[in-house]
Amino acid sequence: MADAPSANALDFWSDTIKAYEPLHLPYPELTVKRLQKPPFRFIYDIVTAINMRFSAYDHVIPDEFNDSSNIDTKEKKIEYLRILIDYVSKLLNITLSVNPKKVISGHEPEKTNLFLQCLANACRLAQQDRVKANTRQSNSVVPTEPESNPLHVSSPMKVAAFEGRELLPRRKKSSQSALQLQESCNQAIANSKAFTIKLSALSINVQGKEQQSIKEMGNSIVNMWKELQNPKTDVAASPLAKDALAVAIKRQMDKLKQLQELIKESDVIIDNLESFLV
Repeated sequence: MADAPSANALDFWSDTIKAYEPLHLPYPELTVKRLQKPPFRFIYDIVTAINMRFSAYDHVIPDEFNDSSNIDTKEKKIEYLRILIDYVSKLLNITLSVNPKKVISGHEPEKTNLFLQCLANACRLAQQDRVKANTRQSNSVVPTEPESNPLHVSSPMKVAAFEGRELLPRRKKSSQSALQLQESCNQAIANSKAFTIKLSALSINVQGKEQQSIKEMGNSIVNMWKELQNPKTDVAASPLAKDALAVAIKRQMDKLKQLQELIKESDVIIDNLESFLV
């Protein structure tokens, strides 16, 4: 089955499914496949479903973001997620180490699932915060809901209005023809493959081990510098040691610059590929 996780996969999605069971959201379906790598569209649908049923987060989301067609850039997606991450962190009085940029690129799905769990758990607090905000604005007394009361559900007509339909409308049709879109998509895929070949040809390991080796190299350079500045004997530092230090520093700087350029190129390729997602 395509939806079944591998035997060795770390289960970080079951808690998410359990967190949403009391909310009884009619859409979207929280499947293991989606939760293993939650796309932005899926997260947007969850937030919209929560707001349609409980009006929990609509008071902190800008009006323009209620129309999904306005969230058409990577920067706006990051802004949308950052608003929710900061707000939920404040409500629960915790620090969510979730990077919106990594969320929309599909990285760190376990942290994305933790964020989704916090969205579900903070629903009641968000409702109460909205009531308090409205009270301050109207300067009138509104009784506080007891903790034992169930979540306030929006009117049945409002809930029924979105049941059985997609909450996030499809992208607006592009002015490009189908052939042009196909050519653009093929070019984006070709660029991605070329970048992968480029990475494999370089003597740079982008996995965690290489990051550790760079750190160790940096520490060794610092230690060499300290030893040259504070020699243990009265003998002057060898010119060869200074030359070796200069070469090591230059090599380190060149490698870091190369990594920065690769990261920029990777971001461009990811943005191009994301533009073809439905």
